[in-house]
Amino acid sequence: MSLQTIFVTNRNINIGKSRKKHLFGNKLSQDRKIRFAAAEKDDKEVIKKYRVNNKITRTTTSIKKTYKLSLIDSGNVDTYLQSVVDGCDNDRPWVFFLHGNNQSLSKNLIKSRKIQDEYDVNIIIFSWPSFSYDPKTVPKLIIGGLLVANPSSQLLGKWVLKKAFKDKVKQYNRARKCATKTAHRLNQAFKVLADSLLIPLKQKNNPHTCLLVHSLGHFVLREAITLDTLALTDYQFNTCMLHQADEVDKDHQDWITPMSLVKNENTYITRNKKDFVLFTSGLVNNHPDVTQAFTRLGNRGDRDSEQGSQLKYIDFTGINDVGLGHGIAWDDGRSDEVDALCRPVLTGL
Repeated sequence: MSLQTIFVTNRNINIGKSRKKHLFGNKLSQDRKIRFAAAEKDDKEVIKKYRVNNKITRTTTSIKKTYKLSLIDSGNVDTYLQSVVDGCDNDRPWVFFLHGNNQSLSKNLIKSRKIQDEYDVNIIIFSWPSFSYDPKTVPKLIIGGLLVANPSSQLLGKWVLKKAFKDKVKQYNRARKCATKTAHRLNQAFKVLADSLLIPLKQKNNPHTCLLVHSLGHFVLREAITLDTLALTDYQFNTCMLHQADEVDKDHQDWITPMSLVKNENTYITRNKKDFVLFTSGLVNNHPDVTQAFTRLGNRGDRDSEQGSQLKYIDFTGINDVGLGHGIAWDDGRSDEVDALCRPVLTGL
């Protein structure tokens, strides 16, 4: 049977021509409401044409695997979720996915589809407008670094680095502000999902369920817990993967251990010391002090903070093909070793 996909968001609804391309936009909903949508798999053919001197020299075709979204009327959400419960007979696990920074709606849908296809799971996507940064930012940082390495171009390199870093900080701070505003919406969404989907599913056939949080999504989760300690207590997942967390490593057990969302011994925290995204975040969050670049939970410089904890830890550092990776659990070409670490947590199999 087909896999189930539920989409819930606090993004704005597009109007006019924009809505023909995407139902939701990349800003916060002005009325501050959460909205649900049914998501149907959608494989789109993408044709790229390369031109030289206004002449087409090469054409490539690829398939973009995403979803087509259909808005659920706010008065029909409970009925819709009940229909999902009644119609779900595939016996596959469920993953609740809370994404991180730099996710347009399009990128979020593609990543979610990838997780669903790779692990053959039903998926609940909580999508928040974390804002996309200029795609030229990372290349600028790399170019700036190369220029600085050359004595004859150090001044230019420093200027390029400073500007690119300033743009990155601006985008990151916008995303964190949005994350704070999203926390209450996450609590609202979870209450609806627990009452009308997760608990009824448990009563029906008790599938394995996993909470998957990625990168800056941990800040949303932490803010939600801080906002209302009782808000996320209506349901307990079988497992939880806190994947490459963009949160401070120091004292992380203080906020993760009390979570009632999942038992401590079933909570897995991943680490890749070489994670380039979290290296950058360490700089952004510390003005930028290179000595603090390895202080995020997902790239912590040592494993001292793990001592004495019931929480479980997965270390990707040094595994083949991981490298500087950030989206390790679903990266293309991930190794069998990575898959063997992730699949049991995400699927219970």
